[in-house]
Amino acid sequence: MCALTCLGHLLALGIRPTAAAKNLTNRPYLRNLILDIHRVNNIPYQLEEIAELHPEYILVSNEQECEELSTVASTMIFSQNDHKPMTLLAMLGDAFNKQRMAQQLIMQYEQKAERHRTEIRRFISKEETVSVIEIRTDSIYVFGNFWCRGAYNLYDGLQNAGEDFHLEAVKGCAK
Repeated sequence: MCALTCLGHLLALGIRPTAAAKNLTNRPYLRNLILDIHRVNNIPYQLEEIAELHPEYILVSNEQECEELSTVASTMIFSQNDHKPMTLLAMLGDAFNKQRMAQQLIMQYEQKAERHRTEIRRFISKEETVSVIEIRTDSIYVFGNFWCRGAYNLYDGLQNAGEDFHLEAVKGCAK
């Protein structure tokens, strides 16, 4: 399998693709888990490079990639832009017959998030809000709960951590 999306989700489910997009493999928290996974260019991806790997499946994130790469192998769309991380984990569990593992991981996540919600109540008042913002030299990004940079954990994972805490998610990404 060649994963152009969802590498962390796959690894959590015990699924090891033989190849993955380079931008997914540069995550420090995955470094020790991906030593044996071939890294493919993906911005832009090289059709020939992926074809040379002879994957059985290619996981892609959008219809255009699906159409273009379907000439190489069976493609499956799992868009991190269209689904929240826990929904995506459940979908991947269904697709790869790992439903029990996915549900167990989701339950563990929810339990951990609840512990953190309880802990954070002591530090943040209901008047305070949280946003995930990335400031670059040429742009400013405000991340919503479908996006990266831990936004899902802040917006959805911590939810409203009780009477005295409020998080507000910004939908989408502004440039």
